[in-house]
Amino acid sequence: MGKLRLSILVFALAVSSAAPSFAGDMSLGLKMGLLTSNVPGTPESWDDNMSYRTAFAAGAVMNYAIDESWSVEPELMYFSKGFTSSIYDYEDFASVDAEASFDYMELGALGKYSFLPGAKFRPCIFAGPTFAYTLSTDLKLSLGPFSATAHIGSLTHSTDFNLDAGAGFAPDANREAYLE
Repeated sequence: MGKLRLSILVFALAVSSAAPSFAGDMSLGLKMGLLTSNVPGTPESWDDNMSYRTAFAAGAVMNYAIDESWSVEPELMYFSKGFTSSIYDYEDFASVDAEASFDYMELGALGKYSFLPGAKFRPCIFAGPTFAYTLSTDLKLSLGPFSATAHIGSLTHSTDFNLDAGAGFAPDANREAYLE
C-alpha cells in the first residue's frame, strides 16, 4: 500500500461524552463511522473491475478546546481498509474474485472546528494526519464456491501515513452555560 493516502471518514459520530466548548476544557469519548478506501499500485488489468471497500471504524478520542469553536483531537482508532476486484473473467464462465483487507490501529492528531455554539448538537468538521500500524493483511481469492485466504504481510508496508478528513456532530457539554 502507498505510504501516503487520503482516507475520508464519513458520518463520524462522537458518542460517550460531549465536545468541550470553552478554552481549556477537555473531554474523552468514542468515535465511530465508515471508511472508504482503495489500494494504489495493483496490476493494471484489475483497475476496470476494482471497487472501493467500505468498512467500519471505531476508537477512543480526547478533545481539548482551544476556544468555543476550535479544538485539537488526538485519537486512537481501529480501521479496516482494502479493495474488492474481479481479477480474471473467462467469457462469463469462470471468474476469479479478490478481496483484500488490511486492519490497522491508527494514532491521529486532528484539528476540529465546531459550528453553532450553544446548540444541543453541534456539527463539526475535522482534518489532520494519522500514523497507522498494520495488525493484519489478508487476500482472499475466490473461484465459484472455492476460496483461499493468504496472509500477505510480507508484501505490504507495516506502517501507513494518512490525511484524514470528515464531518460529524456531538452534544454540547456546556449548553447550559450559554442559556444562563
